[in-house]
Amino acid sequence: MKKILYNILLLLCILALGCCSTKKNTFRTRAYHNVTSRYNIYFNGREAYKNGVKTLEKNYKEPFNDILPVFFYKDQTLFSGISGDMNKAYEKAGKVIKEHSITAKPVSKRPASSQRQKAFYAQREFNKWVDDCYLLTGKSHFYKGNFFEAQKNFMYVLNEYKGQEICHETNLWLARTKVEMGQYDEAKEILEKLLDESNDCPQKLKVQCYPIFADIYIQQKMYEDAIQYLTLSCDNTKKKKYRIRYKYIIAQLYQELGDNSNALKYYDEVIKMNPKYDIAFNAKINKATAFDGSTSSKEVLNSLNKLLKDEKNKEYQDQIYFAMANVHYADGDEDDAIECYEKSIETSVSNSQQKAISYLSIGEIYYNYRKYITAQPYYDSCMNFLPETYRNYGEIRIKSENLNTLAKNYHGVEYEDSVQRIANMSSKERNNYIDKLIEKVRQEELQKQEEEQIANMNSNLYNQEFGFNNQKVSGKWYFYNESVSKFGKAEFKKKWGDRQLEDNWRRSNKQNNMALLDGDEDEEDEDDEGEELNIDDEYDLALQFKEEIIPYAIEYYLGIADDEEDDLGNEDEEDE
Repeated sequence: MKKILYNILLLLCILALGCCSTKKNTFRTRAYHNVTSRYNIYFNGREAYKNGVKTLEKNYKEPFNDILPVFFYKDQTLFSGISGDMNKAYEKAGKVIKEHSITAKPVSKRPASSQRQKAFYAQREFNKWVDDCYLLTGKSHFYKGNFFEAQKNFMYVLNEYKGQEICHETNLWLARTKVEMGQYDEAKEILEKLLDESNDCPQKLKVQCYPIFADIYIQQKMYEDAIQYLTLSCDNTKKKKYRIRYKYIIAQLYQELGDNSNALKYYDEVIKMNPKYDIAFNAKINKATAFDGSTSSKEVLNSLNKLLKDEKNKEYQDQIYFAMANVHYADGDEDDAIECYEKSIETSVSNSQQKAISYLSIGEIYYNYRKYITAQPYYDSCMNFLPETYRNYGEIRIKSENLNTLAKNYHGVEYEDSVQRIANMSSKERNNYIDKLIEKVRQEELQKQEEEQIANMNSNLYNQEFGFNNQKVSGKWYFYNESVSKFGKAEFKKKWGDRQLEDNWRRSNKQNNMALLDGDEDEEDEDDEGEELNIDDEYDLALQFKEEIIPYAIEYYLGIADDEEDDLGNEDEEDE
């Protein structure tokens, strides 16, 4: 019995090995390679691809400060997070192509008579999953941002499998790739052929052309055409999340066109569809800023204040203040608008794009009034946070660079004028002016120290309570509690920086003070001899401890003025 089983297993192995060959084209070899490709290698590759797409959608964050992109893959910074899945899909597809492709012609005992038989023998590929693997390879390249390689794969499928059903989906992906490469006219030409009535493209693929058309027109800022295709997209998709997305974008486009009435209509439709909280919240915010006169600005501001007080909206306060600023600006109240924009900046923690747009809005207000020097720092701050994918990024960057150049030249001239004016003063006038300047610096420093002391007191109270509670919980002395000790060290460094354990460790300029004390003792000795510490010694001391003493030393400012005076070549006779 065991011998019979052994022979059966041996026979099966021989048959399996015979089926593994791709050099023979028989019914058994075709069946083996098709089944292996479909339910093993290609299946795993496709699952990896689908998992990557899901991960991208999960990690995607909507840029609500801008017109939402039609597709999630527009944020190409997320491609690196799914490269593992796409690489696996690419490898699996490549394995099918390399190891399971059957290009050998089947041996026919008699010539083909029917048209179907002739078409079968005329095939160049007899594994029906190889073409799908070429398409999967192109799609994996697409989601890795390798659009040129993706295009090469799609073109190969179209040329190699001309007239076959897979060409319809391949054309769809080729059009997407052309859009990402900025080849809009070529993409539209491909889509128009797919939508042609004479084309036998399946309806489920034809309806996928509409959002791609909408994406093209949004990129080209042809918003009315984009609205038309987004409407068709809404009418032809069953998935609720996509219908919500398309309607939200339609509302945004109407708002961009100044058609607030239709914008409000679509925002209401979005809210009624019970979307995710972030979409519903932003629809309400945009609805508030798109009021068309049917409601007063006061009512709109009241509704925004209610949103501001809601605890759920704490992380969205920057957006609410921004919306309030827009309402004030539309009402012509620019002072309140700027105040709300400033609050939006202050409350913006994680939404860097919102912070950038708030800076930009303030800058534009000043720029429109030709207050270019005032506008410059706002544009400059905007560029620190604005992503390069933001629309009109190039224009904003050029304007910011021009303002930076203007401000630099303006401040240079202003500085020269100021220094020359001081240099031309008499010694008495100059010293009086500098004394006032030093006093101002001292007052600012005192105010800063007071603020730091208040902050430190609050921190110390917290630390004491924290340490006391930890002692009670752990039963250990404060310094024996490792977690509390580490926390204390971090707080110490935060407040004092790196200090050596020595006398007067609190004073960073203790040498300074010691020198001054020594100087006082020397002065007493010198007073007995009728001598005093001259001004040069005091200035040398100031230079030695430049960072902390110079701003309070008159010689620091006199040095600047004297250098300017030498450059002017008109030294004051009183200084001689």
